[in-house]
Amino acid sequence: MQKSMKLLTLLFLLAFTFNSYAQSIGPKAGINIASWAGDDIFDDYSSTIGLQFGAVAVIPVSDKFAIQPELVYLQKGSSLELDFLGDKIETTNTLNYFEIPILARITVTEGPTQVFINAGPSIGFGLSGTVKSEAGGEETEEDIDFDEADLSSFDFCIAGGGGVLFEAGPGHFFVDVRYLLGLAGLDNTEPEEEQIDVFNRGLSASVGFLFPIGQ
Repeated sequence: MQKSMKLLTLLFLLAFTFNSYAQSIGPKAGINIASWAGDDIFDDYSSTIGLQFGAVAVIPVSDKFAIQPELVYLQKGSSLELDFLGDKIETTNTLNYFEIPILARITVTEGPTQVFINAGPSIGFGLSGTVKSEAGGEETEEDIDFDEADLSSFDFCIAGGGGVLFEAGPGHFFVDVRYLLGLAGLDNTEPEEEQIDVFNRGLSASVGFLFPIGQ
């Protein structure tokens, strides 16, 4: 309950910042091609496609430089396919996060169509998860609790990428592609010496629309 209240307070403060300082704000949605990396055991794991949606704001600092904060629901995870006694077993882990990227944004070309690059930290808070298994034509699904599964509910990533912005009616339509490099370990097993190295990775693509405000 205490964690939820802190998260709601942070969300309120960030939303207030969006409305107070942003020159433009709008929705975004897309996919995240998520995977896990770390110890050698994860070399056999494959990527899985998750969803993302949320809000993005652009706070200009100069003509070509701006701060781009976001509030995003983002799915991460990984999948594993094994052959057991001739049967294929496929397991997909999906972890749901409330993600807060705070990116530096540089406009490379100006005009009706603009190319931009962005990079910066992205903080994630684990909300829930599921593990789906398919074997012998049968599917099962179980919920994942971060605490019970000894998974850290805090994630920290470095995000970097870019996109294109197009004039469209009263605002701008945009396409954004970025890579997420997770730096915070997922394994929260105690004692710490028994933890394995596993980190989130992701290649995300999204589309959205920015509405000008305060103009």
